[in-house]
Amino acid sequence: MSFLLPHFLWGLLALIPLALVYLIKVHPVRKKTSAWFLWAGIFQERRAASLLQKLRDWLSLLLMALAFILLVLALAQPILSKGDGAGRLVLVVDNSLSMNADGRMDAARSAARGLVRSLPAGGRAAVFSLSGELLSVTGFTGNRRELMRGLDAVHGTDMPFNAEALNHFVRDDSMAGEQRMVLFSDGCFAGALPDGIELVKVGTPADNAGITAFDVRRIPGENQPLGIFFRIFSGAAEPVELDVVLSHSTAENLQRVFPLTLQPGLNEPVTTTIPNGSPGRWILALEHDDALERDNTAYAVVPESAPVRVAVRAPETHLFWQLCVEAFGGGVNGLLLTNTEPDLELFRGSADSASAPRLAVFAPAGSSPSWSGISGEPVEAAVRVVLPSHPLMRYANLDGRVVGGIRQIEPPGQAVVLAETDEGVPLIYKTSQEDRTVYVLNFDPAQNDFFLTPLYPVLVWSLASELMGLEQDHPPSIRAGGVAQMPADMPEGEVRPPEGDGFRYANRHVGPLSQFGFY
Repeated sequence: MSFLLPHFLWGLLALIPLALVYLIKVHPVRKKTSAWFLWAGIFQERRAASLLQKLRDWLSLLLMALAFILLVLALAQPILSKGDGAGRLVLVVDNSLSMNADGRMDAARSAARGLVRSLPAGGRAAVFSLSGELLSVTGFTGNRRELMRGLDAVHGTDMPFNAEALNHFVRDDSMAGEQRMVLFSDGCFAGALPDGIELVKVGTPADNAGITAFDVRRIPGENQPLGIFFRIFSGAAEPVELDVVLSHSTAENLQRVFPLTLQPGLNEPVTTTIPNGSPGRWILALEHDDALERDNTAYAVVPESAPVRVAVRAPETHLFWQLCVEAFGGGVNGLLLTNTEPDLELFRGSADSASAPRLAVFAPAGSSPSWSGISGEPVEAAVRVVLPSHPLMRYANLDGRVVGGIRQIEPPGQAVVLAETDEGVPLIYKTSQEDRTVYVLNFDPAQNDFFLTPLYPVLVWSLASELMGLEQDHPPSIRAGGVAQMPADMPEGEVRPPEGDGFRYANRHVGPLSQFGFY
């Protein structure tokens, strides 16, 4: 046996003063009298009844003590260690997106409250919510009021239902056998529930249309057009006519209207382009009244297209570098040749005058923290790529390519070698010093006509892309329950969601994002 409220057992200490009250003897008061014979008969009668009086006093004490003990035990709420009174009840309330329709959340909470009210004496229950992840709302308790407050705290979200999270309750067979698990849901999920999970279904089927996919991306080309993609699902049994409205920044700033006739089920995707599309917020909305309003609007963001500012520090071959940078001067993630506040500097030879936080040094010479020493005469050799999966090597296939101007070089200890010669001489490696990142390319692009090959501009763009983090294609939208990865220069910060208070993030990861809208 155990107790739900064991602190009430301290009340048993009150038996001590109760017993002392009964044990205290009242001493008679002495008085003078002139006629003793009048009192002699009374004293004889009292002596005969004294034994019965004592027994009656002790019996009264025992009865009062027993009543007090039973009262204290009742307040402590004893429960049995085995049997029905010790059973545990797990209440899981589905608060996924579909539960926001037609009062389904209220119906689920109401059904769960009925089980809480019928909880047997000594029984314990816990409340969980489940959408994208399983969250504990209350621990196991026999306090019905606490369980009711837990149910009131469960609210609908924009996240999908994750049925696999219920496996948490059935992994341990011994634990599953000791508790009853009940899910309150509308049943709008794919797949079967794990064994041992009871389903209490709420709500009735209703016609609904919703946006299942929405994407807005900048397309390389003249005027940098935007590509639009979206797809819609219809749960109606008959075709449905509606308008799909595409807006920029606010719902009032209409850009396109798509009159559609939706067929039952998942419809074919719709694609279009918008010339000179503006960056910023884009909103797609269905003009249609149905059971669930939350999935009638989708959101996406197109970032500003800022080119990478590149400075060339190679006077002898500046023309080749200029043509290389201009080859990637337009479109998405383009390069801009400039000498003012560059993001990236390209050197040929010495890099003593470097000022940018990112460098690429071809045919290194002189002294630098980026290498310990350079020696020997320049030679030719074939490139052997050591890390073919590295982002720098993804598009620039240098494996087997013969390059010239190679010298003996010793990279720093923390350097990552990407390519080398067959003799083990480093050709391309990456290193960092304090707040600067450097790629060292131990060959001269002016030799062996490397300037004239398509690989040269591709290699330069790959250097800029990898150093600036351009190879990470940040999505314009993220599904509910997903995690956003922030840029490398934003490792931590604060996020303000569409509704509610802001929250902090760290390690560049924000999420899971549980609300529709702009963050």
